[in-house]
Amino acid sequence: MSDLHLHQQLGDAKKKKLYDDIRAGRFQQPRGVYTSQGGGPGVFDLGDLFSQFFSGAGFGIGSLALAALADEKLFAQQPSNPLSPKPPHFAPKAKNVIFLFMAGGPSQLDMFDYKPKLNQYDGQSCPEDLIKGERFAFIRGIPKLLGSPHHFARHGESGAELSNLLPNLASVVDDIAIVRSVQTTQFNHAAAQLYMNTGRQIVGLPSFGAWLTYGIGSESQALPGFVVLLSGDNAPDGGKDCWGSGFLPAAYQGVAPATTQVWAPAGWPNARPPASAAA
Repeated sequence: MSDLHLHQQLGDAKKKKLYDDIRAGRFQQPRGVYTSQGGGPGVFDLGDLFSQFFSGAGFGIGSLALAALADEKLFAQQPSNPLSPKPPHFAPKAKNVIFLFMAGGPSQLDMFDYKPKLNQYDGQSCPEDLIKGERFAFIRGIPKLLGSPHHFARHGESGAELSNLLPNLASVVDDIAIVRSVQTTQFNHAAAQLYMNTGRQIVGLPSFGAWLTYGIGSESQALPGFVVLLSGDNAPDGGKDCWGSGFLPAAYQGVAPATTQVWAPAGWPNARPPASAAA
């Protein structure tokens, strides 16, 4: 009970007497103050209150523990669970989905999206027809074109072009799919991140992970169906809407554990960036 509430209920004189009794140690156990039905002050023993609570709630707590240990599949009426697995339209091959959204990573133009024409016009002024009528947040005047400084080569039976930045990926290039057909006009960080994760540059739509969880559910009953692991001290510029549920029920939104450090379980040293990367 706040001091103001105590003052209103007991008045100055009675409040002073109660405080004096507490300071003098006349209460052997912690006490609480309440207002009796007659309007006067009353004192109850918190120790007795706790004892009554645990003695009266013992059977209820035991029932909850038993229900948690029991196999829900044996119940006559199955509880409703929005995350229950749902049969897909086709027989699935993948067991899990791990989606890495690496904001601030190297440009695709330096890794797997080779643009020979861009290299051809490296250092030259951007053609006017590409920027006429466009408004850019950080560009003034006529910008210069910048080609990639990295070398590209074809790899695997597919002939996929990768730069020298990805030598290990080049050895398994036939086992992956590279999609180059997606594009957007969103160049600001927050809007582009929302577009990438939700399909729209504005807030309020379900994220990629929320749609996936809504569509097929999750076999795990001990963990959320959609878990978000953040690396670094800051969230994406697009904010929590990058893993939100939008107009879908909140059960399908991503769950991001609270952290202020780079996420990496003990024993996973390679999950953290090397010290040289922070230099």
